[in-house]
Amino acid sequence: MLVNALTKVNAVSRAMVPSRAMSSTKMPKYSSVAGIGMGYAIPILGFFGVLMGACFAISPFQNRDKSTKIHTEKYQS
Repeated sequence: MLVNALTKVNAVSRAMVPSRAMSSTKMPKYSSVAGIGMGYAIPILGFFGVLMGACFAISPFQNRDKSTKIHTEKYQS
């Protein structure tokens, strides 16, 4: 009776861990980046560099010293 209960627990634990059950089969290795050649690396890097620069330039946090002042102090002209 004890042996029967232990074998059932062992079967349940093997079902819970799929890596043990699938160790005999080989899974295919998929790489989505493999289709993109290295010739695109510099343009993509440049694009994201320009994008970060544009986001930094239009950031609302650049002129925080003006945002804490009231209207009459901000626009004195």
